[in-house]
Amino acid sequence: MELSLSQIIIDPEFKALIPPLSASERRDLEANVLADGCVSPLVIWQGHNILLDGHNRYEICKRHNIHFQVHQIAIESRDAAKASIIKHQLGRRNLKESQRAMLAATLKEMFAAGAIQRKAQGRKAGGRARQGDPSMVSSLTPCCKARDEAAAAMNVSSGLVHAAEKVKASGSPKLQQAVISGQASVSAAAKIAALPAEDQDKLAALGGKAIAQAAKKVRKNPRAISPKAMKPIRDSQPLTAKTALELPHDPTWAAKALISTFDREFLTGLVQAITNYLQGESQ
Repeated sequence: MELSLSQIIIDPEFKALIPPLSASERRDLEANVLADGCVSPLVIWQGHNILLDGHNRYEICKRHNIHFQVHQIAIESRDAAKASIIKHQLGRRNLKESQRAMLAATLKEMFAAGAIQRKAQGRKAGGRARQGDPSMVSSLTPCCKARDEAAAAMNVSSGLVHAAEKVKASGSPKLQQAVISGQASVSAAAKIAALPAEDQDKLAALGGKAIAQAAKKVRKNPRAISPKAMKPIRDSQPLTAKTALELPHDPTWAAKALISTFDREFLTGLVQAITNYLQGESQ
């Protein structure tokens, strides 16, 4: 059965499961589609017309009015559809470990929910456990084993899946996106996920290196980057030099604190002394 572009439905939840392509990956894919056409068919959920695999190719074909083929597959439920999408990403994309961990955290949620449902069905059936969704890695996964099953499915450690769960539960959308896009490691993001969302966003905007530096400070001193310590920045209140120097490395914050603490003459001399020292170190 042929489908037109207008008949294909893009499900936001399904699309969000797919780690975005890098700029170079997108350019290469578009060049290939323009040169050779849409070689691989778009995968559609049969009877629902929802796109499961090929979101990037779909957008390119739509933008350039390129012909495509579809392959429709029968799937029992939304959870089975999500599992199918995630497994396609693992098989076709060179994903970083942290990206796989975030996908594994989503699988873990589905495995755990499926285990609870099967347990309830077993009680209703007099203790006979029913066969679960065949798309799952294990149809009889106990709830307590869900994390291990998800980790095995995505070829990551259970510890990284646990870190991804923290990011999904407490991380701001921007922090989560930094991990999903491959810009930041999931272990570093998990360390700063306890901060207020505004502070997480500031670090996410600075990039993966800033997130890693902040996480390193937390590992050495869990109180170094606490909501209490970050509050002066959020409220734009005067900073003390001590507070600024305990925060993630950022010259602007430190400078603001020093300016509010010391007079101009002292700061001028300090800057000159630091400059002289650094020049001497570089020689």
